[in-house]
Amino acid sequence: ETPTSNSYRLTGEGFQSGCIDLCIHGEELERIALIEFKALNPSEHDHAKDAFKLKHEIEGELRYFIEIVKSHDSKTDESIVDKLSVEKLKDGKAYQAHTMDCSHPVSYIVASFKDNQEKIIATGVIK
Repeated sequence: ETPTSNSYRLTGEGFQSGCIDLCIHGEELERIALIEFKALNPSEHDHAKDAFKLKHEIEGELRYFIEIVKSHDSKTDESIVDKLSVEKLKDGKAYQAHTMDCSHPVSYIVASFKDNQEKIIATGVIK
């Protein structure tokens, strides 16, 4: 994990730094890629806070949200994409970044390992 360069209010309390699960740095230690991982389709808050941090981090050109689930049905991808929706992220009462003047697109990938077979069940971009 790498500390965020921005500070966030994600629970209604004061601003504090967060963490990014994986940060890839360039030759001059600049942040190139920020990656958050999720497993097993956790709560809407868990999805939204990570997507919000990725969108509003100051540094990093590439931003990815990767989720792995054990199984899926016809509604799994829709459920996860809904948890990441831009409308939910715009609720200023729930989530705020200390510096809100930066907003970047975030690519997401959802993979399932149903019956021991890997399958990409959703991809897209949160703008």
